Amino acid sequence: MTKPNLNHSLVLATMLGLCSGASAGTASVAGAGKAPGGKGCATCCTPPASPWNVSMASGLSLTKGNSDTLGLGAQFLATYVTPEEEFTFSTDYFYGESDSVVNQNRLVIGAGYNRNLTPDIYLGLGSSFRYDEISLVDYRIGLGPVLGYRLLNTDSTKLAVEAGIGYVFEKIDGVKDDYVAFNAAEHFTHTLSSGAKIGQNIAFSSELNDFNNFLLTADLSLEVPFSAHWAFKSTAGVTYDNTPAAGQDDTDVFVLAGLSYSAAGFAPPPPTTRRTLFTKRAAAAAPTTGWSNIASAGFGLTSGNSDTLLGTASYDATYRDSDHEILASLGGAYGEVDNNVTQQNAHVSGQYNKVINDTLFAGATAGFLHDDVGGIDYRVTTAAVLGAYLVKNDTAKVSIEAGPAYVWEETTSGSDAYFSLYAAQKASLALSSSVALGESVVYTPEAADFSSYNLSASLFIDFYFADHMALRAAVTDGYDSTPAKGRDENDLLLTTGIAIQF
Repeated sequence: MTKPNLNHSLVLATMLGLCSGASAGTASVAGAGKAPGGKGCATCCTPPASPWNVSMASGLSLTKGNSDTLGLGAQFLATYVTPEEEFTFSTDYFYGESDSVVNQNRLVIGAGYNRNLTPDIYLGLGSSFRYDEISLVDYRIGLGPVLGYRLLNTDSTKLAVEAGIGYVFEKIDGVKDDYVAFNAAEHFTHTLSSGAKIGQNIAFSSELNDFNNFLLTADLSLEVPFSAHWAFKSTAGVTYDNTPAAGQDDTDVFVLAGLSYSAAGFAPPPPTTRRTLFTKRAAAAAPTTGWSNIASAGFGLTSGNSDTLLGTASYDATYRDSDHEILASLGGAYGEVDNNVTQQNAHVSGQYNKVINDTLFAGATAGFLHDDVGGIDYRVTTAAVLGAYLVKNDTAKVSIEAGPAYVWEETTSGSDAYFSLYAAQKASLALSSSVALGESVVYTPEAADFSSYNLSASLFIDFYFADHMALRAAVTDGYDSTPAKGRDENDLLLTTGIAIQF
């Protein structure tokens, strides 16, 4: 079954409100049309907004080491929007691997033209192309007219429905077919007061003479700008083919998160006078005193002809006053590819520091690690540390610490216990009122043999789209120079998710 979705991209451009209201004429500033001497002055005129806008987005998910998985997505959208007409060209590409076996390879291209009959009614012509290696879709081409109506059409909220009769050419699992198709779609976008944008689309396409032969697609996205041209974007989608190729599943689900770039720039948040219980978020990496708590969760999924799952969760609590510091952390990850476990780990850690002066502190730390895929039943590390803050203010904290440690562990190689050294570097930075960064590196070599060591590193970036909520991109890497029997030395994990500060 096909997905002509004849004006998916056209209406998406309208939904986004890119260059809405732009005029091909010249807009002049009142009372400033002439320079001294009566000649026109270019600096006295406001240049018209370009009807063109080009935007791109890409995302990456990755595990490397004892499990090897790769997920890659890329999107491109070019729009031309004036009060009279719209043109859009878009591409979406997704690729995935597990242990060098391809489990996703899909390309969708759309192009269309709309002519506005009224501000809310439009008539258009659209086309689409779809290729999906895993679903055995060699090609699926849809072409036809559409009539659409915008139920909501404000600066911040847009909702449109459309329908039409088109024609489909397709080749699935080597078998060619063509038929007349009925197409219908619904598109919605809403821009929050923070500037974040929610997008949602549903498209239905069926053979006109056989409504049991249909394709249904739906997607939901959240785009959070963190600069004039850059945003963090997360998208989830599902495709249901009621008549898939022989031996293939009828449902495919995907989740993608990554960076988005707009050449024209993202529109500023719409003006609002609505009262709010939230206060403006301060640009601080962590409060100077008192408790700070952050919980985060991430989720990645493809289901259907390829089945992958990756979930992560973490909780971090910090307490600071003039004499003491308490740091606690716990988290874990679980992943599967075609029912084979690729991630199953958990960690818990706690640290107490006695503040000696504005720079120095002394403390004790303890941590627990379980990594089923890495062959670690448990690893418990305790250490006494002496540390120093290299930077310590309201928006940045950078510290180093070191001391003697002791380790107990049980792995697939057996049980062990030994003296170790502990050295760490940690940082938390507020890059702006909407972007925060956290980073740590921990090195623990065996005291009697420095060639046997563990090195772990983590980095996360939070993009706040509300006062206490952020989209989080995180990468963690663990290196064991003497891994458990049959395991790799290095494990890398890249994830995205939501973080909540409270």
